[in-house]
Amino acid sequence: MNKKRVLVVLVSLVIAVGFLGAGDGSLAIIHMNDTHSFLLAGRDEHTGREFGGAARWKTIIDELRGDWKDVLVLHAGDFLTGSGGDYLSFERIDYDRFPLYGWRGATDVLLLNMLGFDAVTPGNHEFDYGLSWFLSILKPAKFSVLAANLTLNPIPPTKEFKKLSPVKEYEIFTRGGVKVAVIGLVTNDYLKSLQVKVRNAEEVLRTLIPDVRRKADIVVVLSHLGYERDIEVARAVDGIDLIVGGHSHHRLADYTVENGTYITQTGAWGSYVGVIDLHVKNKAIDSIDYRLIPTPNAAEDEEVLSFIEKYKATDLVLDRDLSTEDGSLYQWVLDTVQKRYKTHGAIVIDRLIKEGELKKGVVPSSDFFSIFWPYRARTAGAERDMLATQIIDVLSGDHPRSVRSLLSSGDWVSPFVVVTVTQDEIEAIKVFNERNVIAGDHLHMSFDERLPKKAKIALDLQAYRLLVLQGVLDSKTKYTLEGSELFEMLLDSMK
Repeated sequence: MNKKRVLVVLVSLVIAVGFLGAGDGSLAIIHMNDTHSFLLAGRDEHTGREFGGAARWKTIIDELRGDWKDVLVLHAGDFLTGSGGDYLSFERIDYDRFPLYGWRGATDVLLLNMLGFDAVTPGNHEFDYGLSWFLSILKPAKFSVLAANLTLNPIPPTKEFKKLSPVKEYEIFTRGGVKVAVIGLVTNDYLKSLQVKVRNAEEVLRTLIPDVRRKADIVVVLSHLGYERDIEVARAVDGIDLIVGGHSHHRLADYTVENGTYITQTGAWGSYVGVIDLHVKNKAIDSIDYRLIPTPNAAEDEEVLSFIEKYKATDLVLDRDLSTEDGSLYQWVLDTVQKRYKTHGAIVIDRLIKEGELKKGVVPSSDFFSIFWPYRARTAGAERDMLATQIIDVLSGDHPRSVRSLLSSGDWVSPFVVVTVTQDEIEAIKVFNERNVIAGDHLHMSFDERLPKKAKIALDLQAYRLLVLQGVLDSKTKYTLEGSELFEMLLDSMK
């Protein structure tokens, strides 16, 4: 073949590709929303059929991946627990139905990894336990966390949240030759964290979409605003091809179209898995097929069932029964703290340990968390919203009353503080404890028989906070802040 003929062939190919259009192709989007830690299958009270559960979700998602090579898997928020009424039996967590509740979403993140989710937008319930906790459970996440309208607004100010946060405005994925921009949106409804602000969705999108459209072929909004708000957003903002929704628990058997934008949602609790088959041409959706796959007919994936079974237990193995009634559980905690931090003494505040007992042998996670992170009314604030460094900053800094009042949102944050104190200061702590009559503020203490003139003691942050606020300890006393909270330290003590 001569050079002239080769040139003609190449030019023809370029022209042909041009007619196809950049970014033309096909892909499937698999999506879920508002699964709310319903990790085990439920049972239909009328038919008796089982439905839902993470083991069935994985089977369905894996089968769809087998049919389609180019798949995008999205979750539109609220993978954490939702309305308290669904989880409670006589104001106690129903651990038979929700065996992994105690892990407060940490196991859900690992399961989202296992199921191969590509992106998640946070729902309001992801912040039920506070921003600090949410960011901590995201550390092992292999998926993108997207929320374009979420702004970190730490009070008191700190740069730590920004360092810890993996949250992005959007992510661009390439599937089937198509560049898909996924923009996350979070709702302000029922959002408990005091460390964030949620901006108006329409304003954010009007600013963001022109830039995103230059980089991508289609724009998908992964929304936890609710169906009615999704409709409002679609009507108000041009340039959105598809909204994959959540929050309102609408089960849409067919898509809705508003202002050229397709809107979908799968309901709640993982009863259905949504599938959207897309063909894209000339940077627009040329054809779409949407369906909900019911879960009852799917087999349960053994890997997921084994994972759930594993986390029903902890790594703690006890050689004897422990109880708060006879004091043995308190002493075990204090001994474990002293051993971990190699100190001359340990102090733990009473409210971090609920009355109960742990039996000899492998400790179930339900028993462990019933004592070391029990259920508290959902009307209460986010339990782990503030960072430990923020709490210490408020204790030692000159802050207005409005900022100091936020300490109540850090009532359960409990990493350990190691301080060096004199024997006189230890005696002062003992005297204070004998006179203190406030429920929950009693201090459980243990010290070596022989103490040096300056002794190292480990005390949880709440005990440290109490003693500083009461003037028993000086806030300027040098300290070392350890990373693990009480329950984390105890869970790691056997490793």
